[in-house]
Amino acid sequence: MGCNFAKEVWGCSSDIWPFTSQTGDLYRWLSSLGCSTPKSDLDLLSKALLICWQIWEARNNMLFQGSKLHPACYIHAVANVGLDYWQLNSSVQKEKDIPMVIKWHPPPTCWIKINFDGSLMNSQASTGFVIRNCDGHVLLAGSNNIGENSINAVESVALRDGLVAAIERGWDQIMVEGDSKLVIDSIHVFREANFKADAVAKLDHGLSAQVCWELVLPLSVCSPFYFDIFGHSCPRGFVL
Repeated sequence: MGCNFAKEVWGCSSDIWPFTSQTGDLYRWLSSLGCSTPKSDLDLLSKALLICWQIWEARNNMLFQGSKLHPACYIHAVANVGLDYWQLNSSVQKEKDIPMVIKWHPPPTCWIKINFDGSLMNSQASTGFVIRNCDGHVLLAGSNNIGENSINAVESVALRDGLVAAIERGWDQIMVEGDSKLVIDSIHVFREANFKADAVAKLDHGLSAQVCWELVLPLSVCSPFYFDIFGHSCPRGFVL
């Protein structure tokens, strides 16, 4: 793990980071992951091995082709493998003649879209919103740790913060989407079309105050951004 590029690739993964036991032994760490998910989802060991493979691919591409992509692109490739695996193994998928395919859609020209979500972890609530333009590019994202709260309250605060941020910047052609059951049908989307806001909401569990990012995003939430911007769709129940 002395390679800076490898560290950046692992940093793009929201749920895996090697050597959490501080042993520094890759093989021992991999053997500790095990298989703990249903057959329809990739387990942590499979995800970790796929990331190792993508790091190896990146090294070969740089040495033999002189190309170097953003680290998040390699995590995006892992997500695509996970999606293919889900489609082949999901019992829900096989039971339906016509599968429900879900994707995030950018707003019309000259409009912005706010996606918002909330996250609860050990009774602590964290909000998240993402504002994107018609090209799918992030204009602004924000996350806020609001302490002990209900899921209804945290999602309401996330929506409020996103709207306030947009209005303060003079954006008046606004669309809003969230996967909360509180919102009306016209702005409700399935969780699979709200991956980005969900990832941003989880960020502030490790922070102590409200944080905003303009035009850039932390590496750990780049994977859902690439998943959305490249136009990929996924079935209902897919986990990024």
